[in-house]
Amino acid sequence: TSMGNYLSTVWDAEKTSWAVPHKLNCDYGLQRKQRALIPNFGSKLKLCFQNKSLHGLKYEHWFVTDGTWTIEFGGGGILENTVLVHCNPKGNYLIDCEFDMTDQVKERMEKVCGATNYSLALRNCEHVARYIRYGSWLCFQMVGDGVLKGAFFDHMTMHTKVINTFPAELTPSTVLERNPLYPPEQVEKYIKWEIYKDALTEVDNNAYNIVVLGPTGSGKSTVINNLFNLTVCETGGSAESITRQVKFHQGSNTFIRIYDDGREVQLKQTVNVIDTIGFCDSLLSAPQVLDAIKSSVKINLAYIDKVVIVCAGRIERPHVEAIQQFIRWLKFSDYKNNFVMIYNKSDLLSDTQKMENLLMMCSKFGVPTINRHLIVEHEDGTEHAIQMNLALGFPANATYESVGEDHKSLEWAVTCEVKDRIPVDKQS
Repeated sequence: TSMGNYLSTVWDAEKTSWAVPHKLNCDYGLQRKQRALIPNFGSKLKLCFQNKSLHGLKYEHWFVTDGTWTIEFGGGGILENTVLVHCNPKGNYLIDCEFDMTDQVKERMEKVCGATNYSLALRNCEHVARYIRYGSWLCFQMVGDGVLKGAFFDHMTMHTKVINTFPAELTPSTVLERNPLYPPEQVEKYIKWEIYKDALTEVDNNAYNIVVLGPTGSGKSTVINNLFNLTVCETGGSAESITRQVKFHQGSNTFIRIYDDGREVQLKQTVNVIDTIGFCDSLLSAPQVLDAIKSSVKINLAYIDKVVIVCAGRIERPHVEAIQQFIRWLKFSDYKNNFVMIYNKSDLLSDTQKMENLLMMCSKFGVPTINRHLIVEHEDGTEHAIQMNLALGFPANATYESVGEDHKSLEWAVTCEVKDRIPVDKQS
């Protein structure tokens, strides 16, 4: 039938859209015309969606409008969609949120104008609309129980790595001046940074994998920079999250392994540090951030060796609930030794205040505060108790002498191996 032929054509086009390079493929003539229309938008914008159906597949069509002018990825049939700017009336839509037209929003509109490389799974209307609003390439219909994930995920094989990652034209510049935080010769232990990656592969299942999680402004990026003794992450304390996508930093650790016959061998171990999106009230909701993080972890990782939860200041209830869900998902009750709790930005606090805040943080997440340490035996036979609940502080431009003890505590807690690895539950 003609309907069957159409659906077959749509399905073939969708599969082709996964195999081609993950790019917007902007039509530059169309882009110039559309950019000329952007000044028509008013100062107040709305992120909106309509409930639609494509031959039985119910989905949400997303767009940004000021009530008169609209920008959306959906200017044609499913096979020839482009991003368009127009003033055709939009009816029967729901408003997700309202926001201001800023220079950053305008710049993001300009970047997606003229895009042609449509994909229901990888480059769709929700991706574009949320990118304009937030600067993140996220489609929640492709995570969790999302309808598009249900339709496509099991057919995507290796292409799942590209889900909710920036197309080539929008990938943020990773040019960051990578300077040591402290003179390397002074630092007892740190991970040697090697490369930034967009996604992990099967080989990384054998690496030592660290996931860092926490609210925006808690200093996650500072903790990661300290793990590498290098500025690998942009840092900032603003309300908007510095980390808008899940990021993968790869490095290596060297350690001595002593065999039963007395041989000492120096081994090198690959280490992946996964920097997650910050939980932040002013942008994505905590449940949305949790869905995005879980989706990326499930796609990229089979095993996690350490989960590092970083908090500072007052911990908001939505953040607590989202982190509690994440902890439960990774079965904290079975893998307590794989979790490190850090109450950060403690450098100006007294020892008593540090302990009070750390106790408060642990109690919110249901983490024990007694006997939360690992015993590690060194090559010389001495033993070292490594604390897994830590109150730390790494002020900007600090000397290693002033933060050395905190730095050593961080490195030992995060990089000391434990016997069991956390298997990532791909289904839940």
